Amino acid sequence: MKKVLLTTLLVVIAGFVMFTVGGALYYMDAMAEMAAAFPDAIKTEPDMTMGIANMIVISLLTTISFDRMGISTAASGAKAGAWFMGLLFLAFNTQMLAMYNTMDLNFAAVDTVISAVMGAVLGAACGFGLGKFSN
Repeated sequence: MKKVLLTTLLVVIAGFVMFTVGGALYYMDAMAEMAAAFPDAIKTEPDMTMGIANMIVISLLTTISFDRMGISTAASGAKAGAWFMGLLFLAFNTQMLAMYNTMDLNFAAVDTVISAVMGAVLGAACGFGLGKFSN
């Protein structure tokens, strides 16, 4: 339990760093465009309480899954994290494309690639933490 909690905390911290960088590089402009196009559907500023809750849930899901998969190194975590988050966000983005007009195919494709890269970093943190805190 201690290993899972400490690793989840490490992944949450890595996630905040990654999403701060990703947000500044790509998502803030894209979200501003979406908010202008769909003012009743997209918030101009994200709800940080829900953002923090989301990061904790994603981190816990990743940590529990990777622990059960036997991942305990940064390298194996990075590989698993890339496909794990890439596929998760590919599923999310294709569902959004199927149901809503709030994003286009270009945004979905770029978001999926960025999510895979972020997933590799989060996965590396997760694998490192699971190996480090396994004692």
